Amino acid sequence: MKKITLLLTIISALTLQAQYSTGDVTLSSTAGLEMSVNVDIQSTEVTLTLKGPSDRWFAIGFGGVWMATVSDVFAYDGTGNYDKIGQNQAAPVTDANQDWTLVSNSVAGTQRTLVATRPLTTADADDYTFTNSTAAIPVIWARGNTASNTFAYHGERGITTLSPTSTASVNEYQAINFAMYPNPTNSELNIVLPSNITIAKIEIYDTLGKVAFSKNINEVFNNLDVSTLHTGLYLIKVITDDNTYGVKQFIKK
Repeated sequence: MKKITLLLTIISALTLQAQYSTGDVTLSSTAGLEMSVNVDIQSTEVTLTLKGPSDRWFAIGFGGVWMATVSDVFAYDGTGNYDKIGQNQAAPVTDANQDWTLVSNSVAGTQRTLVATRPLTTADADDYTFTNSTAAIPVIWARGNTASNTFAYHGERGITTLSPTSTASVNEYQAINFAMYPNPTNSELNIVLPSNITIAKIEIYDTLGKVAFSKNINEVFNNLDVSTLHTGLYLIKVITDDNTYGVKQFIKK
């Protein structure tokens, strides 16, 4: 499993553009074969969280309402090549340009969770262009009929539209360069403050802008238990006693 660190860039303009999220959207509610998708969009990057059955292929296509209108497909088929090119009435093929970066591939019971990131737009004509806005995202989805990772006639499919909404964003912030690791994490998150800061408050926001975790701290090194948070993307904010703060992102596996 490839791990990458997602950090908000500290920029001199002290401005962070708004973030948008579709939230968790149910695609299939069939017992044991549930599928859901969550798309989080920032100024230059999109994070996809796609859940499906752990024992077979499943896929989602962006930008259309039928196989003939969708070229950009993200699919799990056990090969490690997630970026696919859709074909009319035929199985998608591997895109030569693998623009999605896999963050995590985890299995819990009968469900597999894939988290991946990609720039909003790429140089690949077969890639869907995401926008940092509330623009609707038409998608199609499908999963295998039997326990196999070989693409074949789908057992269930659907069409829907994802509707991003504005989530937590920070308009002005001070560049507190605190350290944070590991990222992604499934249980513990370590926060190391600059040596001149020992009193602060930590707040963690989910993709809907709600505070999912809050704690007052008074040490340079702090170990946070995030095991009870749901899988997904979070915004973490460290606020000092004089109201300066820093913001970063982490992914809960």
